[in-house]
Amino acid sequence: MALRGSKAKGFSSNTRNTNAGAAKTVPFPEFDPVLVQLGPIAIRWYALAYVAGILLGWRYAVAIVRNPKLWAHRPPPVTSEQIDDFVLWVTLAIIIGGRLGHVIFYTPELIWTEPLRILQIWEGGMSFHGGALGVLLAILLFARRNGIDLFRLGDIVTAVAPIGIFFGRVANFINGELWGAPHGRPLGDPLLQSEDHRHAGLVPGGRRRPPSEPAL
Repeated sequence: MALRGSKAKGFSSNTRNTNAGAAKTVPFPEFDPVLVQLGPIAIRWYALAYVAGILLGWRYAVAIVRNPKLWAHRPPPVTSEQIDDFVLWVTLAIIIGGRLGHVIFYTPELIWTEPLRILQIWEGGMSFHGGALGVLLAILLFARRNGIDLFRLGDIVTAVAPIGIFFGRVANFINGELWGAPHGRPLGDPLLQSEDHRHAGLVPGGRRRPPSEPAL
């Protein structure tokens, strides 16, 4: 994706690549990360993505377990009631793992300078790989505690995970977080760029993106 412009927050669909020899571009629409503002309370698309991914993934997992056609040769590894318990483990793993992953990988200075800010997830900063590691740990601990076959439980989680990943990526798009290096191909999104939206390794003088947009 081509990076252009200078704007501290948000993206504009009016941006165009005006270079004479530039490739054609697809306008990047402008989204407000906040869906509804109720006084001091902001309902964000990113938070709704978490809720939708977890709820739909939970119900799909229950449907898998209750579908007799999938278990013709042996019973499912878990009951629907165990799935109900497991979704709480996964939810905590996503939030705790995602937050700690962001702190460890991107803002480790918070650990010794402002440790209380680690708890302030409403200020933003969630890591996909931290959340993924948290969920893997939750699967391991839940399976061990309940005497469940780890790999068969993993099969169900693998079938469900794309739902949450899909909603998460849609939220990333709305937040304007899916930028990349200039590609020079026939199609691309002309993303705006500012000091707050530079990404290490993508543009000269780039640095890691600060947690400027709240995640939850």
